[in-house]
Amino acid sequence: MDFTRDQEKDTIKVLVQKYGDLTPKKRKDFNEANTVNAFIRPLFEALGWDFPNIDEVEAEKTIVKGRADYVFKVKKVSKFCVEVKSLRHELTDDDREQAISYAYNKGVTWAILTNFGRTQVFNAEVKSDLKGAQFLDLRCDDYLTEFEDLWLVSKESALSDELDKKAEKYGKLARRIPVEKKLYEQMTKWRADLFNQVYEFNKSVGVTLDQTDQLIQKLFSRLIFIRTAEDRGLANNHPLLSAVHQWDNKEGLLLEKVRGIFQDFAQTFDSDIFPMMDPWQQIWINDHVLAEIINGLYEVPGDYAKYYFNIIEPDVLGQVYEQYLGYVAKAVKPKPQLQQTFFPTTKERIEIQAKKEKRKKGGIYYTPKWVTDYIVRQTINRYFDEHSYHEILNMKILDPACGSGSFLIRAYDELLSYHAKVKRKPVADLSWQERIEILTRNIFGVDLDPQAVEIA
Repeated sequence: MDFTRDQEKDTIKVLVQKYGDLTPKKRKDFNEANTVNAFIRPLFEALGWDFPNIDEVEAEKTIVKGRADYVFKVKKVSKFCVEVKSLRHELTDDDREQAISYAYNKGVTWAILTNFGRTQVFNAEVKSDLKGAQFLDLRCDDYLTEFEDLWLVSKESALSDELDKKAEKYGKLARRIPVEKKLYEQMTKWRADLFNQVYEFNKSVGVTLDQTDQLIQKLFSRLIFIRTAEDRGLANNHPLLSAVHQWDNKEGLLLEKVRGIFQDFAQTFDSDIFPMMDPWQQIWINDHVLAEIINGLYEVPGDYAKYYFNIIEPDVLGQVYEQYLGYVAKAVKPKPQLQQTFFPTTKERIEIQAKKEKRKKGGIYYTPKWVTDYIVRQTINRYFDEHSYHEILNMKILDPACGSGSFLIRAYDELLSYHAKVKRKPVADLSWQERIEILTRNIFGVDLDPQAVEIA
């Protein structure tokens, strides 16, 4: 529906009046769903958003039960994330950190936290503190007196990036390191630390540099898999974090506890990531290094944001791994210092170095998401339009240089959407068996780099 801005303001005035007429007891009866239906949805519809249109307002899976989260988009580009709390809920710093972390992990600049009685807008890319990240703080009565500020989160404003322009004018468009770059920085540091430990402590039993590299990659893959399982509710009680807490309390060796978690996952998940004959059962590393890595997969170091691996897109992890594969380990002998002239050290140190020839020879270049989306739409969706259901059921999709699997993951998503539509149910309702059947029957990938295949 098309309204003038004055009409939209009148609609919001009615909502504000409706909120003001509620007694404290009545407000306590509103949960998140009631709040969305009675106040939040009408508010954003008055701001021009087509709430039922999934291309504009996409309901997200919740991080914590009882939360309603949405991503608002313009031309399929995410503009801001909205976290809704109930009318009875007082907004806290924990809520603010969660809202900002949510947007940060999604790679979205703006986070909105609202219980209708109060709406706060944060720049999720500001690192300093919560106060520095906050851009707008509107009480219910401000919706009318500060209408121009509220209008910054309207669809009309989003189309012309008015929120960004105003933030830039007031110096509030600072940039924290994007989630994919931060993860890559951390993994690069951890990789160097682990190389020097795994290789130095285990070369006496015949562990080579190449084997060390494979062991470290397997460790990262396992830890990220476990963190993802935790955040998706598939691993109860955050076993990795619990292991670190027990180790902090002097309750045994951390490495032994992590090995036990690997064995538990090997029995639960049928995957080569967790083999029953696990080489990590014989590899030793320092518990302090392992604790730093595990803690670093929960909270962003030096930041208040947290990682949510159920929100981070496979595309983001793909970017991290593609960069990871472009670097190799090299043994370097340190130059003797003056005081070491008579007793020079011969101990080698492992450094992680970029190898352009490896990237060039192996074709290790990351394909941007928009390119992946376009190619998949122009090939697979076209195939859907031109072929029968039986042909689609047995189609073979091959990426002959799959890298970390970005094209295959995107193709798999399209197949899931197709079969869900045919079966007249949401993608989320497709069973595990249905998903596995599609994956194993239709999706194929190869690559020159065995590490890339394992990652995919």
